[in-house]
Order: sequence, then C-alpha cells, then structure tokens
Amino acid sequence: MLLKINSGFPAKWVRGIYEDQPNVLLTTFENVGKDYSLGTEIMMGFDPTSWWHFDIMGNLYDYRQRGELYGRDYSSSSFNWNARLNNDFRITPSTRVQLRGMYNSPTVRARGERSGFFVTNVALRQNFFDNDLSVTFQVRDVFGTMARESIDFGDDFYNFRTWDPNTPTFSVRVSYRINNYRADRRVARDRDNGDMDDMNGL
Repeated sequence: MLLKINSGFPAKWVRGIYEDQPNVLLTTFENVGKDYSLGTEIMMGFDPTSWWHFDIMGNLYDYRQRGELYGRDYSSSSFNWNARLNNDFRITPSTRVQLRGMYNSPTVRARGERSGFFVTNVALRQNFFDNDLSVTFQVRDVFGTMARESIDFGDDFYNFRTWDPNTPTFSVRVSYRINNYRADRRVARDRDNGDMDDMNGL
C-alpha cells in the first residue's frame, strides 16, 4: 500500500468555440492552473495454485483543480478511484490464458467531466516449437461496456458527447522468434510477461 501526494501545473485538453463560430468546437492544450491529488495505491498478488496467478491493483484519491481559464474560474474536485484485476492461467506449459478487468470512476477535468467505464479483455496464447512460434487470440471489451460520456461547457457553449466503440473486437497475432541461442530462464520469463502485457494491455 502506498500513499501518494501529487501536484502540478498540467497541460490539459480543453474545448471551446472556434473564432466565434457557434457550430465549430476547437480542442487544444492549455496550461491551466494547478491540480492536486491525495490518495493511496494498493497492490496485491496471489498464487492460489501452481497454474493460476492473479493481481489486484487499485487507486483511491481526492482530485482537485484550481485555477482560471480565459478569465473564468474553473476550480472543481472529485473523488476518483480505479481498480484492475489480472488473472493469469497456465493451462499447459505452452498454453496461457489471461483475463483482465478494469474500472475507471467518473472524474472532473478542465471545463468538464467524464463518466466512469468498465473494460474486460481476454486472451489465449499457444506456443509451438519450443516457444519459438506463438499464436495469440484476443478479445477486447468482451461485454461491450467501454462506452462512456463526457461533458464540456463554458460561458458560450455546452457540449455532450458519447463514445460507444463497436466492441467486442477480435484479433489474432502470430509471432516467430529467430535466434541462435537459448535465453536463461529469467530473461525468458520477462519476455513472456512482456508479450502478454502487449497483447492484453488495458
């Protein structure tokens, strides 16, 4: 468990009317005041069996924005949290399955806010020829829960948006490693974990 205290002068995405054209919104970066966060990070890992490992990670923090944008006060705050659960199943020495879930809570941002969302990914990897050939099948956003909403507003506009991707998505990746040496166990394990992170990252 870690206690985190952060503050900064962030460059933030902001939206506004473009050159007095009410039907055109401009999205750009602005250095907006300061933001602060105070909270904790929790990480735990377990091995219920020799073939199953899972990690639980989460953040809880109070988030505050303080400052002005275009001469107007934009100060706001929210209690934010996120959680991630990673399951790693080694079905056989050459077959591996990963199931990952992540939730991000609603949060405020400069001149707006964003709703929370939940994502679940699953991946199956099969190795062949002494792990030189790997075939990975992945499904992203298995339950189609990645959709989220956001609101941006100012003195002269109000913009409501939804983002609803066409999910779940399916992909297959084939990789073949060519070398003339055999890596030691530690290097091979690190490479194996990195490949799974790439294929099933959130």
